[in-house]
Amino acid sequence: MYKIYCNEHLLVLADHLPESAGDWTLVSRYRGKPKTFFPFLDAFEKRSGREQVWLYHEDLDRLWSDFRQLFIIVEAGGGLVRNPAGEILVIYRKGVLDLPKGKQEPGEGIKETAIREVMEETGLTHVVCGDYLGETWHLFKEKKAPLPETYGLVFDGC
Repeated sequence: MYKIYCNEHLLVLADHLPESAGDWTLVSRYRGKPKTFFPFLDAFEKRSGREQVWLYHEDLDRLWSDFRQLFIIVEAGGGLVRNPAGEILVIYRKGVLDLPKGKQEPGEGIKETAIREVMEETGLTHVVCGDYLGETWHLFKEKKAPLPETYGLVFDGC
């Protein structure tokens, strides 16, 4: 299962139906045509329409591959910062609380990216990368792209 965030919307790609369809604005079977993703992405970008969408297909690898082919993948890294008391540090970005993270620079490893971005965005001077926490996927509209419908898909690791 993949969870993709765009603004305050959630798109789930899965190989099964959700346990409770009542939690979802729309549940739909993917029929193998990548262009069917665009109406959801447009509604998500405009912050209107569907809040949560669940798309499923019996072949999750194909669904994920079809979805990813629509995007420019942007590698990024960040982290979950805890103080000695176990409290979590969050930042306020674009009107919501978020974890510090940012885009990977050329020649930089993902751990280096995570440490650099946490330091840049928090002002901390001593940061170490701990255990791998997982990945998140975030959509954004690429403003400098040659085509107006070009989207970026950000992968955050560490």
